Amino acid sequence: MKEKKVIIVLGATGGIGSAIVTQLKSEQFRLGLLSLSITPFETDSILARPVDISDLVAVSSFVKNVFSKFGRIDAVVNVIGCPADGAIENLALDDIKIALDIHVMYYFNFIKEVLPIMLRQGCGTFILINSLRALFPAKNKAAYCLSKAAASSLSKVLLKEKFDEGISSTVINPGFTDTAFHKYHVRRPYQWVNGVQIPVLITKPEDIAKAVSFILSLSKGAVIEELNIGRAFIEMDEAVEYKNVCG
Repeated sequence: MKEKKVIIVLGATGGIGSAIVTQLKSEQFRLGLLSLSITPFETDSILARPVDISDLVAVSSFVKNVFSKFGRIDAVVNVIGCPADGAIENLALDDIKIALDIHVMYYFNFIKEVLPIMLRQGCGTFILINSLRALFPAKNKAAYCLSKAAASSLSKVLLKEKFDEGISSTVINPGFTDTAFHKYHVRRPYQWVNGVQIPVLITKPEDIAKAVSFILSLSKGAVIEELNIGRAFIEMDEAVEYKNVCG
């Protein structure tokens, strides 16, 4: 019987990350799970370690441990992200640097760690869980939007450079998603109907997890460069206007 693929999930304990892990476990993938807050454990099919993604030595050690345990790495799913709000005149260069580090540079470093393994295998998949803000910027989110746009470009350049060598790279851009972050840290999206403020439907983490599963099921010749899920909300003075996005 053919062994299941080995998938690394970065940011495995967040709302979206947890849903992806649950989905992949249900399909019996072998998993390497990385998160700053995860409880370390190991089974025949799972290696979970708390790792600070900014610690390049710890990241390298984690990749080596996953490869040593399973003998291959078939895919990386990156869910790591952080809020980055503030009007341009109130932002410092360090605010931009932090957003770029978390959304771009640490993922770049992880790609550099895993890519040689995938190239030796002749196949591999990178999936970046990004944001519709990479495509539809909003006010007071300069650091967030520009770093998400840069992360999207990194994913697309990787695809262009390495597709002919068996490497695929997909960026998934969710809109507002029903996670604790959006419930407690972001004003929930709404619209006005006849002067009444009502909530609007938003994406579930499980929808994103199913999209990841679908991408992992594709043959080497089939690639999705970018997948947009949900709605991009554009803040207005008195309401929140939304734009449907189909991917």
